[in-house]
Amino acid sequence: MDFEDTQQWDLTITASDGGGVRTVFVTVLVEPVNDNSPVFATANLAAITKAEDTVAGDLITTIVATDADVDTADTDHGTIIYNICNNLEAEGECLI
Repeated sequence: MDFEDTQQWDLTITASDGGGVRTVFVTVLVEPVNDNSPVFATANLAAITKAEDTVAGDLITTIVATDADVDTADTDHGTIIYNICNNLEAEGECLI
């Protein structure tokens, strides 16, 4: 089951024993989980080149990522947070 495809399944279950039949209706609610990782629209983000005369405020690049997970009233599984870090710094520390 995948919440992003179907959030609810309505089932009809019938049992019989030769002497009678009983039917019940069951609703299965699929709960969302954060099961999809963000995907960058640009495959290679390892190197971005700009001229040395680039000034503060110039656009360097645009980076877009998407996530197939869906935000709900109770979750933010589809929300993407961007961080810009200097990869020369210790892991987990960001300068910007």
